[in-house]
Amino acid sequence: MSEADRLAGRTLLARLERQARKEARLVETLTADFARQLEPVLSGLNRRTRALLAELQTKSGRLVATRAALGRALSLRAQLHAAVKEAGYADLIRAATDAPLDDLAAVVLRGRGIIASATRKTPIDIDVLAALKDIRLADLLQLGDGTADALWKSTVDGVLGLRRVEALSDELAEVVEVTRRQARTLHDTAVSTFSRQVDQLGHPAQPEDRFVYVGPLDTETRPFCRDWLGQVQTRKQLDEISNGQLPNTLLTAGGYNCRHKWQWIGSLDAKDLGLSRDG
Repeated sequence: MSEADRLAGRTLLARLERQARKEARLVETLTADFARQLEPVLSGLNRRTRALLAELQTKSGRLVATRAALGRALSLRAQLHAAVKEAGYADLIRAATDAPLDDLAAVVLRGRGIIASATRKTPIDIDVLAALKDIRLADLLQLGDGTADALWKSTVDGVLGLRRVEALSDELAEVVEVTRRQARTLHDTAVSTFSRQVDQLGHPAQPEDRFVYVGPLDTETRPFCRDWLGQVQTRKQLDEISNGQLPNTLLTAGGYNCRHKWQWIGSLDAKDLGLSRDG
């Protein structure tokens, strides 16, 4: 390979890295906005939950374990689901995710033209993009249901175990706190996965098609991603790689909160990109 070819390959890889970092920054911005808006929503849920708990029959600071009290606790499931909705969780998910996914898709699709050989004449199916968005929104909305169920189970346990109301209230608050972290992680992961799905639209994904691992390299880069950055693998090889967290490495890359992706490069190999090794 001539020096000119090696330079062209390194230039191509650098452009791919810049595009991947651009997409990662956009995902980080979306996640930060979501986290900021999530705070008041969960605070409202916490207040509503405590109010529902206060309606339960108590004696000497403890929940009363009677048939009536247990029946009242069982009815909380529906009320807690309603509390999640009233707090604005579903509305937040749609506002913080639906439209931003369109912006992210536009950025990803613009980057697909970097590799001339990757150009596809087949237009992107808008219905497919809409379906991908629906999948991500459904994933996020399910967390709201999970939160309500966790709160309900904790309350029922409190009734059956004659636990003090103060302790139960603290536990419910902890459930919401855990959910805050879970929601951020799920949002970031769902949005990143969506961008990778958009990136793969129109690609044939044949077993011998090649992909190069690209994205940021900094103090936050996890060992899995650091080891794979700049390496080239075939689609078949990717099926055998595990990130240790989530299935389908092609779409989940390094797992939760990952900012990297496997960039499709077709029939190009490591040498074409100015690299010294091919996976």
